[in-house]
Amino acid sequence: MTFNELRNSFPVHILDKNEMHYIQGKVINKGNPRPNTQVPAPNQTNLFQLPQLQTVVDVTIEADGKTSTYVADSNASAVMAGNILIALDKQDIIRELKAINAECDEYLANVGKKKEAKDKCTKLIGELDTDFKEKQAMETEIQNLKNAQKEQGDKLDKILKLLQHEE
Repeated sequence: MTFNELRNSFPVHILDKNEMHYIQGKVINKGNPRPNTQVPAPNQTNLFQLPQLQTVVDVTIEADGKTSTYVADSNASAVMAGNILIALDKQDIIRELKAINAECDEYLANVGKKKEAKDKCTKLIGELDTDFKEKQAMETEIQNLKNAQKEQGDKLDKILKLLQHEE
């Protein structure tokens, strides 16, 4: 089924890829197909070939008590609107979720390698960049002074408490 074949009250599947939230909505209104008035970007057209005329439809969808209108390719069965995937077939949502899941698996598999590379880079920068080395030494010294100051303050508080109890 394509967006051109939709009728009012047909179900649509919506995936918010930012929130990873799925909801089912329904078509409230579908406009008539019309020519796409957006001009394709220069890298999307061949200079020696005329661009094909694409038709789009306006589709109004109600989901979670909200109504929104989207422009969809008439011949498509799924469309992206920002980070929202609107699909006529739940399988399109499932395919997208599997693709995101595989991306996450790949990312997580590389986290250890990336952390190791970062640690090695930081170490090498410390060895090679004298400004960085001095900055790290200063930050360490400042932290040591803060810790010493806190310890002295704690000791002073104890002494003051002891003096107050003796009075």
